[in-house]
Amino acid sequence: MIFSRRYFVLALAIVLASLAVWVWPSQAILGTCGLIALTIAACLDARTAPRLNAHDVRREAPRAVKAQEPATVRITVTNGTGSLWRLRVLDTPDSRLTFDLPTDGLRFVAFQHAETAVDYTFRAPSRGRYRFANVAVYASGRLGLASRRTDLPLAGEVDVYPELPPALVSRPNARRIRLGSDGTRSTRRHGQGRQFESLRDFQPDDELRRVDWRATARRGKLISREYEAERSQAVIIALDLGRVMSMRIGGKPRLETAITAALALARTALEADDRVGLLTFGAEVGTFLQPERGSRQLRRIQQHLMAAEPSLEETSFAAALGSLARRARRRTLIVCFTDLWDRETSVEAIDEVAIMARRHLMVVAAISDPALTAAAAKPPEDELDVYRSAAAATLLTDRRRALAALAGAGAIVLDSTTAQINASVISRYIQAKERMAL
Repeated sequence: MIFSRRYFVLALAIVLASLAVWVWPSQAILGTCGLIALTIAACLDARTAPRLNAHDVRREAPRAVKAQEPATVRITVTNGTGSLWRLRVLDTPDSRLTFDLPTDGLRFVAFQHAETAVDYTFRAPSRGRYRFANVAVYASGRLGLASRRTDLPLAGEVDVYPELPPALVSRPNARRIRLGSDGTRSTRRHGQGRQFESLRDFQPDDELRRVDWRATARRGKLISREYEAERSQAVIIALDLGRVMSMRIGGKPRLETAITAALALARTALEADDRVGLLTFGAEVGTFLQPERGSRQLRRIQQHLMAAEPSLEETSFAAALGSLARRARRRTLIVCFTDLWDRETSVEAIDEVAIMARRHLMVVAAISDPALTAAAAKPPEDELDVYRSAAAATLLTDRRRALAALAGAGAIVLDSTTAQINASVISRYIQAKERMAL
């Protein structure tokens, strides 16, 4: 039982009236009796309050929402009796949410034999899973002196998926990637592999296995073979959740930028009818989604990236890429979102990438920090600036050497800013399709 505001107002009035005891002593006895009578009345009033259960109250909230967009929660009460219910509902949404819920709860009247609903809105600051705890309902007695509290097991969850970036490739162009540059679908006969199409001059980033040595000998220069595109190829997005991805660039963790770029690539590849998979990894291997086609796969990727968080542990590339090597038997485009800081601490990553690059097309997408570049280039104004500039220059040099070692191990390295990373990975994907690198 909880005493109401009305009870305390009346009790205060009785106390103030009893202060006249200094003039009329008998008033003290009357005041005490009045308080006792008021309390007894409140206890009896609480017994008249309705007893609610989980069937009488329900919370309706969207299962999934977008970050920073307002969403509505509805509390609905079903009053199946002939009495009026005066209620105060105290909901407990996740503390990370921002909401317009009064601190003392939602007050409303549930009419007889009817459903009554009251709404409030909330916003989620970022992707993730947010939880709503149980609902507490305070039902007032008929006199309004006291209320009965009922805790209802209405816990729930709301998912906030990472925002899907706008398409960088239009649907007609995605169709062209899928069908071929002339818009006609090329088909493969079962078991025959890629079909030879034509010869052309060797390009610097062509693989040696594409060189036609007989044509090269006849023409006196390197000649490459062109092949018909396969209808569907495999793309696996490998996302590092280790310590390096928790570092912030412009106030935003590297991981958030990598997730946006990963979704942009997944969307483009799926619209081109390719199969897209996902691997998350840190100190241990996390999620693995087998490459599949279709819009449902994009939703699955969003769901798995929703709760992805960077750890403070070092990444185990041996565990991650070793696991991937066992799962990806056929040649696959593997786009790994990670970063390296120096050659010495990146030995494992470089060695594992070299092993994977023997069979697969490995692309390492790193996100550079413009602030670090600016710090290294800034003319020093005092002694402290000299140290800062030197430290930034050292970090940049070590990082470039580590990425160069990755390129030497057979990977295609993309070192892009947060503004460029989406376009960079999609451009490399399109090049791989056009040049039949898979």
